[in-house]
Amino acid sequence: MKRCAFLWLMTVTAADLNAAETPRSLDGLSEGQRREFEKGEKLFLTEWAVAPAKDGKRDGLGPFYHAASCAACHPGGGRGLSPDAKDPGKTLVFRIGTKEEALLDDYGAQLSPLAISGVKPEGSVSIKWTEQSGKFADGITWSLRTPAYTAERWEYGAPPADTQLSPRLAPALFGMGLLDAVPATALEALADPEDKNGDGISGRLNMEETWEGYNGSVDIPGRFGWKAWMPTLMRQVCGALGEDMGITNIFHTTDMTPAQSEVLEDYVRGGHGRGFEADGRDPQTLVTYVRFLAPPPRKESKDPAVAQGSALFTSAGCAACHLPELKTGNVRGVKALSTQTIHPFTDLLLHDMGPGLADGRPEAKAHGNEWRTAPLWGISAVIDEKGTALLMHDGRARSVDEAILWHDGEGAKSRAAFKALSAADRAALVSFLKTL
Repeated sequence: MKRCAFLWLMTVTAADLNAAETPRSLDGLSEGQRREFEKGEKLFLTEWAVAPAKDGKRDGLGPFYHAASCAACHPGGGRGLSPDAKDPGKTLVFRIGTKEEALLDDYGAQLSPLAISGVKPEGSVSIKWTEQSGKFADGITWSLRTPAYTAERWEYGAPPADTQLSPRLAPALFGMGLLDAVPATALEALADPEDKNGDGISGRLNMEETWEGYNGSVDIPGRFGWKAWMPTLMRQVCGALGEDMGITNIFHTTDMTPAQSEVLEDYVRGGHGRGFEADGRDPQTLVTYVRFLAPPPRKESKDPAVAQGSALFTSAGCAACHLPELKTGNVRGVKALSTQTIHPFTDLLLHDMGPGLADGRPEAKAHGNEWRTAPLWGISAVIDEKGTALLMHDGRARSVDEAILWHDGEGAKSRAAFKALSAADRAALVSFLKTL
């Protein structure tokens, strides 16, 4: 069966924001740190306007963008969800590039489907689904849907023939400060790019410079994003401001490519002079908010199925990449981040996930078939009572079962182990994940 639909990035409605988990700060913050967190939350919720704006509103949105506020893509600090949670295309961001470069000269690194009044959006994308089915060892059938993405319009010049479209759901932001506090030496110890221990898992670090374009530094491990190419919270925040909202900042000093500037020669960013639309204080304020945003507390359960599912999670090999435990280092001046034992269920490493999930687009040192192990803490918020959810980097998986069945490459052994489980054991595994 095939289904075709146009994908438009839509802002999240008030209902989505109300339904989102209420964000909270880390325990143990000082009074001053808590005030800075609250200041960051206010900016996180702020809806930016087109410049020049009246009534003191923050302006500079566009000319191309995906959303007008941080909260529109990350309601409650969590991951992106479509308004009806049925069509994943409504919150997808499309990273673009070629097999050699992670951007296009005429468009940058993302294709923006929205633009300010009088400006044409960069383009749009269509999707076509195909279904494939199979059976578990107990005879119960399963089905996977495979998306095929096609750009319908390129408004500012034809792209190269080998252009790649890489869809992404907005990832959850909570707990990023804790992940940032895990020492690089700990991640280096987890990496095994040559699979020297012979377990079939060869996770590696995605190394990237801390600064972009100037003040270059030595490469450090990337931690954030679906391919772990963002090495710092500042880079992550500035990237979202620039690429998702068209807000210029220290890392994204322009909001148009040269080709777009020629077409939009009459477009003038009003009211900012030579300064950036997000000045130096804005990114730091948002970094503080994200840094101190706490992950949702784990749900307690005395259900025997949960303990059974936890054991199956480990025996199937899932915990080899989705590490249940990491430890943070000593973060000067921040007790809430220092020497904490955390349970994000990730190793923050890149893994070859096979051709089925490959996007053919590099990102820093990550190849097209490599993805960072997605943290699983907070996943319970997106799984309903029937185990239904939109999972993976583009929401293609409609359930936990489908998400596991998409694992290939280094995840092939775990997928095979899962397929061999009984229906009761598969349900127990889902019960365990619903406590995270």
